[in-house]
Amino acid sequence: MRHIAFAFVIATSSALAFAQDEPAIELPRGFALIICGISGDEPHYEKFWTLGTDLYYALRDKCGYPEDQIFFLFEEKPPGQQIVHATSRKTDIIKTFEELKGKLRPKDKLLIFIAGHADDEKRGHTTFHLPGPDMTDEELGKLINTLPIKRLTTVVTTPVSGYAMRYLAKPGRITITATKADRELSETVFPYCFVKAFEDETADQNADGLLSVLEIFQYAKEKVLDFYLEKNLICTEHAMLDDNGDGIGVRAVDENAKDGKRAEQEYFEIRIKG
Repeated sequence: MRHIAFAFVIATSSALAFAQDEPAIELPRGFALIICGISGDEPHYEKFWTLGTDLYYALRDKCGYPEDQIFFLFEEKPPGQQIVHATSRKTDIIKTFEELKGKLRPKDKLLIFIAGHADDEKRGHTTFHLPGPDMTDEELGKLINTLPIKRLTTVVTTPVSGYAMRYLAKPGRITITATKADRELSETVFPYCFVKAFEDETADQNADGLLSVLEIFQYAKEKVLDFYLEKNLICTEHAMLDDNGDGIGVRAVDENAKDGKRAEQEYFEIRIKG
């Protein structure tokens, strides 16, 4: 009997030692990079500020993202505002990507949200208007390619953002643009509809408390159409989604679409108040 007890102690000690030697399981963490470009005038300054801060607080308060995992870049750092990580100058964007490279682990997920003005002066490209030198979609794509993660959702909400799709889309990523790859130059409504999805319970179509990227895309797309119908205007923006990495994207996501499956599985967990 003493031999059995002794053997049990040895086995238990070995098991505990093995468990202590095992590396801790690292759970995926959520990060976000919000970039609002230069406004150009006071009304757009207020609009871009509200847009960026609304998304910041939605991610922090409703989705549980820690403050040090949300990087908000604005055209300036307003006095007394601690939520702005850096300006949205090209140099600061590059520095922020370097910071993210040092913080991100392979299993983590990242949302990149870009809003502001843009043009297609370099035909076939999206050029983002920033304080100081501008940035092209190709330059942005190269920065994104340096990140050590696969769970990446990039949402580019500027005019002519559709041109950026081919530079940002890769297998394993989700890429959303506010326009198709065409000269859709008008100011977009899509970014405001995208952010509103975090506050509108109806955006969670299956009411499971998990707001998928696909649900946000579908919600924003419908709200954009409602806006133009209410104003009796021709719709000048056509949002696209790519999550198979071919850089083409689709507008309608259904059972026959090539894209949408990954976006349906990537989600934000919405906290219930109280």
